[in-house]
Amino acid sequence: MRKRFRKISAIMLAVVMITLMIPFGAISIDAAEIEESVGAIQKAMYIMEYLNISQGMYGPYSHQGSKAIDMCGRDGGQDPAYAPFDGHVVKVSVDSASMFFESNSPVEFADGTIDYMTIQVIHDDNVGRFYVGQTFSQGEHFFNEGCSGNATGNHIHLECAKGTFQGQYQNSEGVWCLKNQINPYDALYLYESTIIIDGYNYNWRRTVPIPINPWISIDKSIAKTEENITFTFGAENATGYIIKIDKEGTRIVTENVSSGKTYSFGEDGTYSAYVTCYNNSGQVDSKKVEFSIFRPCNIGSDFKANIYHAKSDLAVGTSNDGNVLLQTRIAEDNNQIWRFQRNSDGSYRITNVGQQKCLDVVSGSSNYGANIQVFDANDTNAQQWYIRRTSTGFKFVPKCNINSSMDIDDGVYKAGTNLK
Repeated sequence: MRKRFRKISAIMLAVVMITLMIPFGAISIDAAEIEESVGAIQKAMYIMEYLNISQGMYGPYSHQGSKAIDMCGRDGGQDPAYAPFDGHVVKVSVDSASMFFESNSPVEFADGTIDYMTIQVIHDDNVGRFYVGQTFSQGEHFFNEGCSGNATGNHIHLECAKGTFQGQYQNSEGVWCLKNQINPYDALYLYESTIIIDGYNYNWRRTVPIPINPWISIDKSIAKTEENITFTFGAENATGYIIKIDKEGTRIVTENVSSGKTYSFGEDGTYSAYVTCYNNSGQVDSKKVEFSIFRPCNIGSDFKANIYHAKSDLAVGTSNDGNVLLQTRIAEDNNQIWRFQRNSDGSYRITNVGQQKCLDVVSGSSNYGANIQVFDANDTNAQQWYIRRTSTGFKFVPKCNINSSMDIDDGVYKAGTNLK
């Protein structure tokens, strides 16, 4: 009876990239995208480049019983002031050179609370240019030091209040104050760049700089289905991360994470991932990393077959010294016949029938270009091969380096060419 053999075409493997690991959590790989809210609430920010208080809260000149402060900028000139948040003018008093400014939405106070904020600023020499309903964006030039109203020199009088504008009241000292006043240092954050000349020893807080130098890494650039891939990531100044994974352009994972994360994927294909790194001041995205998932083929549990190189149609065989190379086809040549035995993890032990030795990567090397030979069976990763289907045949992927595949030496398609 004639023996019947399967024909398997050997072809080259495309190499991908690398990354790191950790356990897969409760999120499903097919879960819907998680809604993001990073950066939705503004921090209320101090309004001048220099912090230089000339009269503090409860000051004896004009702040008795009031949490107002006077600020004279860098040098007593007429420094500009900038909107502490996105807001609008709610009242203007030309006689007192006052403007009242309210946030458009709740903001984060320097003490960490969230609410609307109202501020009063006084002494600009051209308050007549303001009108109720006028809007300014955070950081936009909106006021100047001046000496109009009850002032003896250039400065800005500042009061802060929690909540929407509720008007003013006259306190027991006869001083007019915003209702719901709050300490200015509990209301406004200082920028990292704010220069303190005289902060009156108040407990001012600076914002944390937005995250910088974001990065993401993976422990392997190619993996088989259901095999873990570990993602590690970081950024300076970040307090949290959102990992985002796409499969061929479609978002499949968006998850808030605090440290490294491990996922496995059930579908083969091309994937990419990046992280959004954030803190209370802002957010920044890392570059993308790409990786590939393949599903090992099940081509049978125990059978014999020839292996042919797809481009040259030459046979893959072995010489008497154990080397594996391309050979001219010889019918019924046991050195060109291979026994395939499927392992429990989906890999194959591939034994040359003529030599009774296993297809083997020399020394179990993970280096590209390592020689392929036949060697006595030892059940190591060097002798376990995943079979990966392609459009023209199959790739033989060694378990000792799944980022590679069996290939021919220097792209020479002729008999005697070594495999590696």
